[in-house]
Amino acid sequence: MSSPSQPTQNIFMPADDLSLLADVLPGPPPELDLRIRRAAVVEAQLRACGESVRFESPMDGPLEIQLRRCEDGSRIRSLSAAEAIELACGAGVDC
Repeated sequence: MSSPSQPTQNIFMPADDLSLLADVLPGPPPELDLRIRRAAVVEAQLRACGESVRFESPMDGPLEIQLRRCEDGSRIRSLSAAEAIELACGAGVDC
């Protein structure tokens, strides 16, 4: 014998209501929050020097990490994974 069907509940929220979740959902774990803040500091230092880091993942090749000029997006040079990690870990930015 089958049970009567239960009413379904819509679990999706309109995009306009998503801001309500900010008061309900917790932020990232403290360790991740610290890393996000450090990345923001590095990004600000790079921008102050007129530079940015771009990560590109071509369909037919390995990940490319490039240092670029903010002004026009032109490539300054490629970064190795080790250089990008050092930068992210606080090696500092030289203008």
